Amino acid sequence: MSRGGGRTYADAMESDAREDWGAADERVQQVIEGRYPVVGMSSQALSTVMAGVFAAITVVTAGGSIVDPSNAVVSLPLAVIKLALALVGVALAVVGWQLARRRNELAPAGSGYSPVRTLTSSQRRVVRRQTRGRDTLTAEAAPIVAALLRERLAPARTVLMTVAGLELTLLGNALPTVWLSILTAIVIVSIGAAVVVSHRIDTRRLAAVERAFPSV
Repeated sequence: MSRGGGRTYADAMESDAREDWGAADERVQQVIEGRYPVVGMSSQALSTVMAGVFAAITVVTAGGSIVDPSNAVVSLPLAVIKLALALVGVALAVVGWQLARRRNELAPAGSGYSPVRTLTSSQRRVVRRQTRGRDTLTAEAAPIVAALLRERLAPARTVLMTVAGLELTLLGNALPTVWLSILTAIVIVSIGAAVVVSHRIDTRRLAAVERAFPSV
């Protein structure tokens, strides 16, 4: 029990909790502003390298058919299509990767380093559940949730560009095998849809956070 105007134990605990969340928010913001280091290869670089590998295979097979039609592996029109898909795919992947580097939006290919690691285990649990929409947003965690959603949305465009480039080279490599082309097309549509849906979900969640807590 407090004396006079002193604080109660509950008041002290609540104040300390607010200070802990305030310090956590400050650490997260510092990491984001300084951009956390990408450990190993970035997602954009990985997609670009893989696109280059598949494009090289396509160039060898399709290019040989164009240069020496007498020993053609595929017909001339198909060879041109395969070559075009490979070149456009690599170009798109490279542009996406370079844009990500220029804008400092490289995303880790694996777990990498995340601003979330600056939080305590209990704070991480709260933030993750609120970020996924499983728990009601709280004033203490809202700034961190908003910051992490913005951080996740930032590289989405360049990641999609490099993945699209990789998928085009895969499609060019798969032609003219019918079943492989169909499987590749299904994978392309599935990955593209997953990226778009995830981006829209994060955008809606961020909008909800900003409506509930305009100051974030």
